Amino acid sequence: MKKFFWNEDSISEWHQRTFPDAEIAEQREKASAEAKEYFNARSYPGKMEEMADFFIANAALAGRFNDAAGVLVCQLLRNNPYWNEINRAVQCKMAVNLQRTFVRVDGQYQHKEKTDE
Repeated sequence: MKKFFWNEDSISEWHQRTFPDAEIAEQREKASAEAKEYFNARSYPGKMEEMADFFIANAALAGRFNDAAGVLVCQLLRNNPYWNEINRAVQCKMAVNLQRTFVRVDGQYQHKEKTDE
């Protein structure tokens, strides 16, 4: 199995392939939702997982949509003293995302595990 190093560029490419009709407004909503999930997470591992999701959402904003807020968030996270831990969580989360199928439900993408019927 090929190993990837997921960064803003590779995440943006994956996002384009996986969500070809996604628009910037819905991606901004996704980033905002991930921020809320981070604040609601109660454990350190839970917070790291949500921070990974927040980075992934903002990486798509930055790379795919050239969104200034997404660029800034990614830059700030990369400069965060906890970046190594966040980055490990990003790598793990992208491995999970590769195992998922995404479908539109009520106008928004949701994941469905590939093993689901």
